[in-house]
Amino acid sequence: MKKTLYLLIGLFITVNASAQQFFGARADYDDAFRPRFGFTMGAAFSNAVPASKSNYDTGALAGFSLGFTYNHPVSYLVSIGAEALYSQKGYAATTQSGRFSQHSQFLDIPVYVKLNAGNKLNVFAGPQISHLLSSNNLYNEGFDESVRGFYQYSGIKTFFAGVIGAGVDINNHVNVNARYTIDLKGTNANGNRYVPEYKHQALQLAFGFKF
Repeated sequence: MKKTLYLLIGLFITVNASAQQFFGARADYDDAFRPRFGFTMGAAFSNAVPASKSNYDTGALAGFSLGFTYNHPVSYLVSIGAEALYSQKGYAATTQSGRFSQHSQFLDIPVYVKLNAGNKLNVFAGPQISHLLSSNNLYNEGFDESVRGFYQYSGIKTFFAGVIGAGVDINNHVNVNARYTIDLKGTNANGNRYVPEYKHQALQLAFGFKF
């Protein structure tokens, strides 16, 4: 009788553990196929890459980015992501006339393919549209005032870029990611010889929150 009781208890524990494992895995599997909205915020470090001969050297600026995210699963391993982000970009420059920094605000809309690489790690890549909202220059003391206006950007406002990055899901609602973006084509300075053709580039580190 005791052997039978022990056998039944052991069988119950085994079945219960197997059920918890199955339904836990099933819950993760089902969740992977659920579209998710969210928002993201983080730090951004940007610079300008000259696309033509430049008469000055550039350096990086720090800023931030924030916005909304959407993820639509295609399979257990692949999904399509889209975002609408407010992003700060720019560069610092040392010119023959002095030193200044250009601070720009963009609306970035990346659309990318995300691949689940296992162990809560994912990688993603795709195109991005960036629209310039505003831009202003800050000049250091001693910068030649007679030519300051020539360094203000007044070219095209919409850029096509590429984005590549990787992220880690901390849990079902929080993730961290790092990405690199760069314009696919340089700016158009409308013939202004003081502003060379250049490409925006940025490294962004962000926290994401999914609903």
